[in-house]
Amino acid sequence: MRSLLILGYGYLGFHFQKYLKDQNLSPEIFKTRRDKDILFSIEDKDTWKNIPEVENTLWTFPAKPMELVSEFYGQMKSKLGKIVCIGSTSALVPQVAAFPVDETTPLSNEFERVKGEKFLQAKGATTIRSAGIYGPGRDPRLWLTEGRIKNFDRPINLIHIDDLCQFAHKAFDEKHSSKSYLACDEKTYLWNELIDHWQLRGQIPSIERVERKRISKIVVAKKSRQELGVQLKYPDVKIGVESLPTTH
Repeated sequence: MRSLLILGYGYLGFHFQKYLKDQNLSPEIFKTRRDKDILFSIEDKDTWKNIPEVENTLWTFPAKPMELVSEFYGQMKSKLGKIVCIGSTSALVPQVAAFPVDETTPLSNEFERVKGEKFLQAKGATTIRSAGIYGPGRDPRLWLTEGRIKNFDRPINLIHIDDLCQFAHKAFDEKHSSKSYLACDEKTYLWNELIDHWQLRGQIPSIERVERKRISKIVVAKKSRQELGVQLKYPDVKIGVESLPTTH
């Protein structure tokens, strides 16, 4: 990897740059944001001219609206090199609550970003659909104590940011085009199970559990890990959060 463009330099972009450094890799990295570095917004066509020519592009923001994604790619495809697009496992919708989904599960057309992801993949991009991302500064225990989680009796699928970065790095080395992978750790829990686990260890206070039922799912990403040769650093969220500061 000689050069890399990070389209949308946020949480994932920051940690992917750190991951490459930790792997003793030092490509020339270009970062786009709305307010600094390389100014870029998919909605502002005047900023498209700021895009440099690179060998690889990590597409981190939702690939929407479809019309602009298509136009942007049409104008910039010769500059972007190999594209790895980060999507979401929310596009995989089971017909039955808590029913397992995997790489063969059809994608829902309910989400606008899915159309853009499908378009990019058809043009040769590699798509990684990620489970919920946690890591430094994104502690699931804090999500609970701040009241962000409302539906406790449902499966939750997560992946540590370090492992998602590994997925992305492996995907850039993948020789085939138009491939799609799932990025998720090996264990699915109910939020209630995690609450009990962290409360038993004194890591979170008592939480009022008000149920709001909705369809959820269990993501199975074993095939993706095997095909890319990913060895998870944090295969279980209970293990992963122990690397984070304790939330009180």
